Amino acid sequence: MKRIFLFSAAILTEVGLCILMHCSSQRIAGTGSSAGNGRVECFVTDSTGGGCSGLEVVLKRISITGHNDSVIGEWTTSTDINGFCGFDSLPAGSFVAGCQIKALGVVAMNSKVRSNMDSTITLNLNRPIVYKGRLLLAAGVDYRTVSAFIPGMLAPAGIDSNGFYVLSNVPLGQNDISFRYGAIVNYLPVSVDKATGDTLFVRDAVFAQDGSQASATYSFYQTTLPRTYAVLFKDYDTLNTPSWYAGKDFSSVQYYKVVNGSLVEVDAVGNPFVILDNFDDGDSLTCINPITGHSGWQVVTDAKDGGTTKLLPDSTAWHFPRAITDVNSYSGKSLNITFLMGTTPPTLAPYSYITCSVSPRGSGYLDLTPMTEFSFFCKGKNRIRVVFRSHKALANYAPGDWWGQMSVVLTCPPDWQRISILPSDIKAPAGSKQAADGLTWPAVRDSIDRIEFAAWMNAGDTVVMGLDDIVIHGVSDEDFK
Repeated sequence: MKRIFLFSAAILTEVGLCILMHCSSQRIAGTGSSAGNGRVECFVTDSTGGGCSGLEVVLKRISITGHNDSVIGEWTTSTDINGFCGFDSLPAGSFVAGCQIKALGVVAMNSKVRSNMDSTITLNLNRPIVYKGRLLLAAGVDYRTVSAFIPGMLAPAGIDSNGFYVLSNVPLGQNDISFRYGAIVNYLPVSVDKATGDTLFVRDAVFAQDGSQASATYSFYQTTLPRTYAVLFKDYDTLNTPSWYAGKDFSSVQYYKVVNGSLVEVDAVGNPFVILDNFDDGDSLTCINPITGHSGWQVVTDAKDGGTTKLLPDSTAWHFPRAITDVNSYSGKSLNITFLMGTTPPTLAPYSYITCSVSPRGSGYLDLTPMTEFSFFCKGKNRIRVVFRSHKALANYAPGDWWGQMSVVLTCPPDWQRISILPSDIKAPAGSKQAADGLTWPAVRDSIDRIEFAAWMNAGDTVVMGLDDIVIHGVSDEDFK
């Protein structure tokens, strides 16, 4: 049985709460607030994705003590006609962004907010839900002295003799479930952005009792605490109490931790990773495009060299989204392409592939030195080639030798299967100039600009390629900035 181990922080804690209400616009400096040069931008949206205009937003900083929460700073502003608002001259620190409609209460929240962020925080209005979970306490700890709460938002809830707790009216979004015991507070951040029911069942957590005593200031991005953040996937079944609620494991869990002051997604053993694409958005942009600003899928065929390779869906005026479907998909939507390998001039083999840029926003090449694994789910027929394009494998070679990029060739399985590519698997193809020169992955891995999936068969062959959940392990969002 897997469990979440919570790492403790001192009881003095600063977070913030951003509340959305129908009222007039004003700016208030709350007790303890001070001016700075920080800025926070928010976008308030409804279930249709449109912006909500003319609504007041209140930003608060809150101190958590051993007995209660108190407001130490407060600012207000209003959303514009497009649903955007901004807070200027904020002091340095972390905040929680949330939304509240008076008739419904707090309906959205996100605690991953700092006053120096370079991105806009999106708040999605929706109905609140109920959290149910279990905190595992050490022997001898009186459960009546432990409470669970959402900082600055909910009154503390008691924990029963078996460690179970219930938090009602919790908004969707990123929330810290906080557990207070004497002078120690543990934090379990949970993220939910789509509810299919009324109750979210949170997996078991273990309370840590060896923290400092009311001397440090807590931040969601705290770098001195070796916390691992447990975040639930967006889709879950909450119609009935699941069997794992009574202490069993919950399989749909993501993990986060702080790396260089930023929150990054990690796997169960603490290694960061980035989802290159899961195709659920149904468009040609990758999941890293919001970070890089220029990452989208392109389709290349041998037509420009006189070849006749075709693609299904129809390659006439071919658009990438046509191949993204939820029919026979792995999860949500998947990519499904059929390559009909054609004929080409005698000196050229037929080819076709999909390619996307992985170049960071601020530089020309991605350093994949820390990559520990490249994984994806695949289903299809015949061979494909996964290519990691590096300028170092191109710079000293004639265009006719560029096919010798670092790559892995594999056969698509008939049913959906997870494919794992390790760095040691990535090599220059046999017979290439690069292989003859002894070029290896360690020599080029710091200069990757594109990742490609290519059909790897002969004229007249058919290659069926289904892809989903393409993940680069060992790197984080920060590597693409």
